[in-house]
This record gives sequence, structure tokens and C-alpha cells, in this order.
Amino acid sequence: MVDRAHQGKGHGRAAITLLIDHVRSRPGARRLLVSHVEQAEFLGRFYGSIGFCYTGKVDGGERVMALEL
Repeated sequence: MVDRAHQGKGHGRAAITLLIDHVRSRPGARRLLVSHVEQAEFLGRFYGSIGFCYTGKVDGGERVMALEL
């Protein structure tokens, strides 16, 4: 999570990119999952711009997205 005052400055994208790189370095890692509440459509667009796609699943009321590694 990035504080509202610091959103739009690339911090979230940088953090997710580092996370993706880390997960890709793990033996056997095939995909990375994230989720967001339906009301936070901007998160779906954000994750989608990085390459995540909706899985069609909902977990705890949150829409699940996956990035194939």
C-alpha cells in the first residue's frame, strides 16, 4: 500500500516490479497472485498495466488476478 500523498509517483510500480523479480528467482514459481476489492477498480487497471489478468475467482470478497511467470 502506498500512502495517498505519494501515489502516482511510481513507488507502487517499482515495488511490484521488485516483487515480481524476486518471485521469478524462486525455483518452481509459476505465477504470482494479487487481489483487490471490487470498489478499487483503479487497482485492477494498475495491476493489468503490469501484466496481471483476472482469474475469475473471488477470495474473501476480493477479485483475484494472476501474472504468469
